Amino acid sequence: MDRLQRIARGRVANLTPFGREFRAFCGSPAMLAHTPDHGFLDGGCLSLALAVLKWLGPEAELRFAARDGRLQHAVAEVVVDGRPLYLDGDGLGTADDLAEKLARLEFCPGTVPVGATVGQAAAHGIIDDGRSEALAAALEERFGNAPPSAKWIFGPDAAPEPPSGPAP
Repeated sequence: MDRLQRIARGRVANLTPFGREFRAFCGSPAMLAHTPDHGFLDGGCLSLALAVLKWLGPEAELRFAARDGRLQHAVAEVVVDGRPLYLDGDGLGTADDLAEKLARLEFCPGTVPVGATVGQAAAHGIIDDGRSEALAAALEERFGNAPPSAKWIFGPDAAPEPPSGPAP
């Protein structure tokens, strides 16, 4: 599966079960109660990305969609089946999905995921509103703390994960 989202008519449609579930949860009262004055795509992107990092720990890294050195949008990068994927308030997508979304919906073509610090993000107007702890707790309560897996792409009936550790 090359793309995990379809962007059309001003909307993002997730093509994976986890992407749909994550996006729906981000729009739920359980999450929006923590951000009463903004959502995750209009000021809360960094807080959500930091919440995903706290929720998943070393399984996630902070990234930003950037164009010409200018940070535009915070996301959490996770690796599933060897592929870097990106989580934000719209769900789970590839780098191409993220770039297309920003080009078509935010009028910001040519973005690529880059690493940067929270301080660097602040210099570009992307601010941490301090709500990531509560958001991380809500994510863990809803999704548990299992690391990203093929089930995120193919659903709960995906082949079981191979056991970790040495073979018997």
